[in-house]
Amino acid sequence: MLVAAVYALGYLSRSYGSFAYVLWAAFVLIVLKVIALAFRRSDRWMASGLFGLASVIGYAAFVGALFSWFGWLPHSLSPFSGFHVGLLLLELLTIMVALVSLAFYRFPLISAVVALISWYFVTDLISNGGNWTATVTLLVGLFYLVVATALDHSSRRPYGFWLHFTSGF
Repeated sequence: MLVAAVYALGYLSRSYGSFAYVLWAAFVLIVLKVIALAFRRSDRWMASGLFGLASVIGYAAFVGALFSWFGWLPHSLSPFSGFHVGLLLLELLTIMVALVSLAFYRFPLISAVVALISWYFVTDLISNGGNWTATVTLLVGLFYLVVATALDHSSRRPYGFWLHFTSGF
């Protein structure tokens, strides 16, 4: 479903104008969220969590479409190409929504999204590419490794797995 939603949003962004794409992204987000909540009400935690994860990505696509429509995103989205407030705000909002979704759905895979977007936010904020990006990435990975090891010795071990995964990535 997530792949289909991402593909549909990609197709819609190429086929319609900016405002129409914002509306389509909002529609996809609402559909994903309704499905996630319906699964949560019926006590199907795995399906609920997967659709919760998809709704986090749908939220990021919606806010990205909105920011693009407003002209708040850079024209070239090459990674680590410098400081851009709109992109940092998008990353920060996505992290916040992912944290809320992680607490609401209690689905460990969402912690991987939090970790990946947090790494990107920190690296994008601090570095402009090159060796410094590699150094910041190494330090963030080591931090994730320490936190994941601490989580391994607690009741939140599945969350630690995804931090180990992100640390290795």
